[in-house]
Amino acid sequence: MLEPFIWMFRIENFGKYISKILAVYTLFFFVSIIFLIPLLWSGAGYNIINIVCVSLFFILQLSAALFLTGYFWNLTENIISREWDISFSNIYDKKKVTKRFLIELPQIKILKFIWRGISSVVATLMLCIPFILLFAAIGHSPVFMSLPVNFVIGVCVFFLFFIPAFLWNYALTDSVFAVWNLRKAIYIMGNHTFKYILNVLIFAVYYMLECYLVLFLRSFLGNWQDFGILFVVKTLIILFILMLINLYSIHVYAYLLGTISPVSEDY
Repeated sequence: MLEPFIWMFRIENFGKYISKILAVYTLFFFVSIIFLIPLLWSGAGYNIINIVCVSLFFILQLSAALFLTGYFWNLTENIISREWDISFSNIYDKKKVTKRFLIELPQIKILKFIWRGISSVVATLMLCIPFILLFAAIGHSPVFMSLPVNFVIGVCVFFLFFIPAFLWNYALTDSVFAVWNLRKAIYIMGNHTFKYILNVLIFAVYYMLECYLVLFLRSFLGNWQDFGILFVVKTLIILFILMLINLYSIHVYAYLLGTISPVSEDY
């Protein structure tokens, strides 16, 4: 039960690895901030310098987000393709066996992560299309409109429950069309139902707790009217803490998504 929250700390040199991820993200973030500095002198006019600076700011901010998104999906792919690490506490006693997943962290490649992030955005949009069409059909169907509201909500929730299986398949294959593989999704849900439901529930509970924690920390940011050295220091500290929470959550979510099916299912 605790494995999704502690597995990453068992990996050798995990702290060093995460420091590199954090360094890349921080570099994108601070370089993007630098491009806002010219706006302080030139004002908010629509001159070419302002347009270029604002464009570069948004491009770098987007690249930072895509970098972390791509890292998440590459990490999930590695978790799906995990192997068993089997050890014996006593070589003469084969009954005392310790089994843990052997997970390899993805090699840090900035452009690869960004490209995977772009791919995941396209896959997510493609995943939304069938659900939008389905819910539109339900909303305009006289048959469904005449049914009890609770029943219609139950049908919608049932179809939404397929989403983790679709995303699992995308993570493994890195194909944007994998989110339409209904046969694979049904197979995963039907053959590993208990593990599937358990991981989804843990995912949902942790997500709500994370949202509450993030909102709580953001409440300490204060107002820009109090701008000063103390405000800047406090803001940077809180942003750093939020970044660490985000990085930790990426590993939790990747593990929960990547382990909705057993090791033998990685095909």
